[in-house]
Amino acid sequence: MEYVNLSNENAIGVEIIRDFVAEDELIKVNEEISSPNKVEWLNAHEVYTNKRGLEIIQNHDTFALKLHNADNTLLENLPLTKSLYQRTEGFIRGLNKFFPTLYGWTADELTLHLYDNKEIGLSRHRDNTRFIGLIAIISLDGICDLSVRHNNEDIDYQVTPGDLTLLRATDLIDSDNEIRPEHSVVNLQTTTRLSMMLRANSKPDEIVPGFKFNNWSPEQISN
Repeated sequence: MEYVNLSNENAIGVEIIRDFVAEDELIKVNEEISSPNKVEWLNAHEVYTNKRGLEIIQNHDTFALKLHNADNTLLENLPLTKSLYQRTEGFIRGLNKFFPTLYGWTADELTLHLYDNKEIGLSRHRDNTRFIGLIAIISLDGICDLSVRHNNEDIDYQVTPGDLTLLRATDLIDSDNEIRPEHSVVNLQTTTRLSMMLRANSKPDEIVPGFKFNNWSPEQISN
């Protein structure tokens, strides 16, 4: 696989790796996440206007963990989820032969998203410029469409359990153009959809506006 959709600055900026997670591992991870007292969901349902003037619609709950300089007790209680995150992080680092900027790529946060709206789970947006390299999203349960705006057209990809979606982020490739794909989560074909997102943060000690972590706040920064 040559990842031309990521390496070509004029391409869509998204690659989907089908069946990255085997079915038996998916079952175990989902069972772990749904176990009592393992995950405390935060209500992230919100409608707001971003800096570009776009109305952002969020129809999901989150469980978000800082992975460094934070209390990792909650993650230690999810060993299978932790193992999947570490394997995914290693996979992304291994892509440095295609993208040298991914050498040593380190996830700063792990976020579970539980979407619950049939039409819009998360409306069209770009991830913040502070997130670098690649953004990795693993589909754990449920089916939806990832809709990507490219050349003024919406291109829809059906995402199913086990798929790994890679979104191009800041500094993956050298370009003076905007390389971050504008995307949305739409058309849920199941009652809910559960995903796990990993992001590397160039400003790890700063809070992301409007984003809450279960195990971290700026006051908890450890030197």
